[in-house]
Amino acid sequence: MTSSDDEEEQEDRPRILLVDDEENVLAGLRRQLSMDYDVVTANSGFTGLRAIRDDGPFAAVISDMQMPRMNGAWFLSRVHENFPRIVRILLTGHADLESAMEAVNRGRIFEFLTKPCGGDDLRKVLEKAVKHHRVLEYEARLLEETLSRSINMLAEVLELVNPVAFSRADRLARIVEIMTTRLSVPEAWRYVTAARLSQLGCIGLPGDLLAKLHIGQPLEAGEESAYQEHPSIGMSLLQKIPRLEEVAAIVGAQLDPPEASSDEDPRPYVTLGANLLRAALKYEGDRLRGIGSRQILDELRDQGYASEILEALQGVSIVEDSGSTKLVEIADLNVYMHLDQDVRSSSGSMLAAKGQRVTSAMLARLLNFKKAKKLAGPVRVRTISDEEERDEDEETDAADGQRPGESMGGVARADG
Repeated sequence: MTSSDDEEEQEDRPRILLVDDEENVLAGLRRQLSMDYDVVTANSGFTGLRAIRDDGPFAAVISDMQMPRMNGAWFLSRVHENFPRIVRILLTGHADLESAMEAVNRGRIFEFLTKPCGGDDLRKVLEKAVKHHRVLEYEARLLEETLSRSINMLAEVLELVNPVAFSRADRLARIVEIMTTRLSVPEAWRYVTAARLSQLGCIGLPGDLLAKLHIGQPLEAGEESAYQEHPSIGMSLLQKIPRLEEVAAIVGAQLDPPEASSDEDPRPYVTLGANLLRAALKYEGDRLRGIGSRQILDELRDQGYASEILEALQGVSIVEDSGSTKLVEIADLNVYMHLDQDVRSSSGSMLAAKGQRVTSAMLARLLNFKKAKKLAGPVRVRTISDEEERDEDEETDAADGQRPGESMGGVARADG
């Protein structure tokens, strides 16, 4: 068999995680299962959570009940909370049956087995677990299609109602997308979605308030108080949508101080996502005010942000800083352009903000105002490079296959 055949066979085998504090038990289970499964082992609940985060995805996890510091029931409940599509199996002794039954309810455990457990019994349970995992994955894909449409609808509503807020969210989404790509984090879609919907709570804020923020003017006391409320408003709106609970929590924490992550963190995705969004908010706002990248990164370092996040921000620039400018008529705008000026109606209402990527919804709105003779042209835009144009073409073509909330073009890029 060639090395490529070995790799193909490895990919075909379902990946499972075995968690037990006794190394000899792990070795025995590995021998029994390694012919049919890609087996990863961990010697504690904490290292098991780290393995899922760093070495996933896994179809199933098998955990012993009796382990120090974090027992199997508590470990599997954490798996259920953070990685619900991993099927959970508990190994327990006869003396632990009452605790095991409680764990089934708390951790939504698929099945528990009493020790000693024969190899045939274990393989039968694993076969059922892997089939169940495939069903969960299929259902998740169907839900993701519906979820993606909901996210797109919310973003389009924000764009129409509050173009300044949408413009900022669009920039933040691309910055976070670059950061997650550089960090190679799993489930990156939730972080990009949180950034994309981070300004949803600004829908009810006055346009003048956000315009002040956009150009770096200080807010009055009442304005600052109203602005500080927008994360909780956005969170309450997003909490009503299934599977966006963690995204909602990230949005709600965006103005809080940075948090340090640890193995005992009950919500690692939320902690990481909130730190990414906070760093992006600081970076985006200061860059638009003309502050240099090095100064921003130094300030973020002083505020306690992890070195990985600072490294992920290195070299990120705002598209407003690049490309050539020109004046174009409203009818000649296209999705390869970014506005280089605020666009206001004849009455002074903000229709689109400087730096905003031209979208079909924006173009339709501007054309309607133009037809009603409430908007005069031309407008100044920046055009992106041919290479970026091709990238956006590819992103548009691939949009139907994206995870929920993934960016389809944006307003920030990584140099080099």
